[in-house]
Amino acid sequence: HTITSPPMKSLIIFVGALALFASVVSAAPKHATPSHEDMNRKLSLMKDVQVTSDVSSADVMNLELGQPMFGNVDKNSYQQYTVTIPIDFHPIIEIDVIPFEGDPDCYVTDDGSTPSTTNYQYYSITFDSEYIAIKPTDPKYCDTTKRTCTINV
Repeated sequence: HTITSPPMKSLIIFVGALALFASVVSAAPKHATPSHEDMNRKLSLMKDVQVTSDVSSADVMNLELGQPMFGNVDKNSYQQYTVTIPIDFHPIIEIDVIPFEGDPDCYVTDDGSTPSTTNYQYYSITFDSEYIAIKPTDPKYCDTTKRTCTINV
């Protein structure tokens, strides 16, 4: 008998604060999915950062603002990422999921809970790339009475 591994979804997770990327994007897009030109521009600016990881669903991976995370996620599986954002300057928080193959979906919480298909404050389930922009004017935006906001993806 031959045992084969399930197909993998290769992807990049990128969380950034718009204020830190003013040279990349002048304003958050009004549509759910950024253009391929915008994504290629971001990727070309990030090309020197090579954080590679083969991940499993059991581990929570820490992200850093502005640093892409490269990884693989099994088909019909998930990977949780977390990032702590200082909200002193109330940034627009951008989350990009860029698959090399497969079709990942993205669910986000900012209340400390684990995101899922049934528990989320924000989500993107479009075909191919996923993009979420969380604006400080959004009523669901991080609790601004705290010094930091923990985003779970």
